Amino acid sequence: MLRGLRIAPNKLVVSPNGADPALFRPARPVRRTGKLEVVYVGWIGRARGTKLMFDAMERLQWVNASVRLTLVGPIIPRDRQWVLYLQQRLANSVLLTGRLPHPEVVSILKRSVVGLYPFPATEELEFIHPIKVCEYMAMGVVPVCTDLTGVRDLLRDGVDGFLLKSAEASALAAFLHLAASDRNRIEKMSANARTRAYQFRWDRIHTRLN
Repeated sequence: MLRGLRIAPNKLVVSPNGADPALFRPARPVRRTGKLEVVYVGWIGRARGTKLMFDAMERLQWVNASVRLTLVGPIIPRDRQWVLYLQQRLANSVLLTGRLPHPEVVSILKRSVVGLYPFPATEELEFIHPIKVCEYMAMGVVPVCTDLTGVRDLLRDGVDGFLLKSAEASALAAFLHLAASDRNRIEKMSANARTRAYQFRWDRIHTRLN
């Protein structure tokens, strides 16, 4: 694009997406007991990593792990029957809410500890700066994401979120099992995530662009 449009590299400004942390207050403490509440917000279907999430939850169900996943958002129409079939097999540990008003989504985020961003590594998705990851962090929800270029710009692996080096269900299940058993570590990461979100406040991004 630079060559085709004859743009000098020093004239190109790269800016990430962001979030407004003020919209997501107050931050809530991580629950140390009970089920580990995990959330995914967005379109649900094959192209958005749904199989990875369901396969990981199935593995956790085998070992009776105390983890519950809530999927918030519409199902991609062509995948509807497939998604509903998978969910029926995991009805005790996977909830589908459909599309919800913003206040209800925030309410679910408040009780969640981990937020998933399981998008596959495709040309279309590799370089996205996902707003939902910023919003997870603003809520103190620890993001667990596939290791994509755009995501690496937003979070620090092992500090305020986790990058899955392998897009395998076993890797995601292993992390969620760890998170369920080590709430102290997750609580620290939750605080780090909220602090990190302030690096991507819209006013900071707009100031840099202006």
